[in-house]
Amino acid sequence: MSGNKIKHLCVITPRYPNLINQAAMPFVRQLAWSLADQGVKVSVICPLSLTDGMAAVRHPKTVCEQTPHGNVVEIHFPKFINFGQKRIGLLRLGLWTEYYFRRKVKKTLQAMTDKPDALYGHFVNPAGMTAAKLGRALNVPSFLAYGESYFWATEGLSLNHIRRVISDLTGVVAVSSHNKRVFDAYDFVSPSRVQVFPNGVRTELFYPRDRVEARRRFNIPLEHFVICFVGHFNERKGLPVLNRVLRRIDGVYSLFAGSGPIMPYSKNNLFRGTVSSQDIPWLYSAADVFVLPTENEGLSNAIVEAMACGLPIISSDLAFNDDVLDESNSIRIDPTDDRALEQAIVTLRDDQALRERLSIGSIVKAKHMTLEQRAKNILTFIETISGDTTDENMD
Repeated sequence: MSGNKIKHLCVITPRYPNLINQAAMPFVRQLAWSLADQGVKVSVICPLSLTDGMAAVRHPKTVCEQTPHGNVVEIHFPKFINFGQKRIGLLRLGLWTEYYFRRKVKKTLQAMTDKPDALYGHFVNPAGMTAAKLGRALNVPSFLAYGESYFWATEGLSLNHIRRVISDLTGVVAVSSHNKRVFDAYDFVSPSRVQVFPNGVRTELFYPRDRVEARRRFNIPLEHFVICFVGHFNERKGLPVLNRVLRRIDGVYSLFAGSGPIMPYSKNNLFRGTVSSQDIPWLYSAADVFVLPTENEGLSNAIVEAMACGLPIISSDLAFNDDVLDESNSIRIDPTDDRALEQAIVTLRDDQALRERLSIGSIVKAKHMTLEQRAKNILTFIETISGDTTDENMD
């Protein structure tokens, strides 16, 4: 099995932390940094939607970031016209969004003096489609990071159009075994070209912090039993169910980190709002249990982060959690069952020994889910399958 050394990798993404929105898909930044720390030059292209108004127009075209290990990642922010992903009759606006997104990425690539050895698109539309098309045009390997909670690309594009384009991909990185099964079912590419690399965490950031200090930061008495929720405040993440349950449970306090259309509510809410990336590990460490009754995921970054910080997990019993949750570190429930969620919270509230056992289980599992190792595995996959494809073409 031969390899194809990657010296310059270009990450194409629809969102990236920027001056308009620092919370835009931070996991893409973390992966880009970790790839750069493997000795690879990493460029990021993130077209900004002009629907963001003058803030997007005035945003710098290029920004350089330094990783914790001193490596530089260059991020390009060209501006494009975004039509969204809606359908109007037979008209699919996703086609126009993909077209203008791709034009800006192509123009940015053409301006680079050091051309990339491979393209890596985050999510199917428009970044993954762009990577596939430009990879073919530029004769470089192209990859897709498939981490969607469901295959929403068909909302803006026809399945036949997606199939024609995606078939040009060199490989696909799925975040969970469930995601791979979903992707394989569409028969876009050979299943052997789709590999699973679960999300990971930065170990220098996510680890159990001192409980006393963590609670002092959030002004929480040590004797309180505290659950935390981190994620979008929406229906898919299970917030309505959690709100209903917390209205009637006594002796449970809550921390909610995130934003969204549904306001978190509980009798004993201690915090709700956004939290910086530096402070989020302290929020996890201030809690006793992490609760996320989510109905659909690729693989929840928040769950992996909470595990690394030593929290027992209460979450869904659906297949997307199978790679990271079992009886050693979690109580899994039907995310639509109020009674099951209530019983799980009450069980952990009243059983300190069980909390301690599940806490240890989370730490043990998280030790194998580092962002550094994930970046190494993804880079090895890209180099190996790129080399194999080159050999096949030569034959």
